Amino acid sequence: MQERLYCIQWMTNKGKGDDCEFRSVTKDDLRRERIVQEHVDRHLSMWQEMGWVPDMRIEVGGPPRYQGLDLVRARGWIYWHHLFNPRQLLVAALMNQVRSARLAFGLAQVLNNNCRASRWHPAGGPGETVGIFDNQALNTLFNYGCRGADFAASFMLQSYKSFPIKSNQRCHVESVAADQISTDCDICVTDPPYGMR
Repeated sequence: MQERLYCIQWMTNKGKGDDCEFRSVTKDDLRRERIVQEHVDRHLSMWQEMGWVPDMRIEVGGPPRYQGLDLVRARGWIYWHHLFNPRQLLVAALMNQVRSARLAFGLAQVLNNNCRASRWHPAGGPGETVGIFDNQALNTLFNYGCRGADFAASFMLQSYKSFPIKSNQRCHVESVAADQISTDCDICVTDPPYGMR
């Protein structure tokens, strides 16, 4: 089974809120989707070399961490960029070109809320999606939410709070398994132990 575009949500701001309408897909919509697909096909390897979109393989050896095995079995996705459709990859690549610490968290929120595992929010506003990492499961969906550039820009331009650690000591960040920590730590951020035996 292949994915297909089955409707487009059009939103018009009416002053008191957005007026939403779902419309059937037209030939012009499909033509625009082909343009995006061809653009991504031409630029994907360059974007991966630049680090703008993922190029890593989904690891499935050992315990199925992050349900990578489910992604491979259910959908045949073997690379992390398969978790995004062409339009989502285009938005991510364009936004990733503007590198700054202030925008980095916003970009992470865009990727979290605009991928093939983003669910439509059941009680949210018109067209609102729910992030992929709110339940530690990478569920594959047949009707995921795909948002446009305006939606993504709202995350990128939002003002996020920052609380820098003030210390005379040098800060050291290391990604290791919890049972392999070899230095004294004041702060540890851990991932839940669902991958442990």
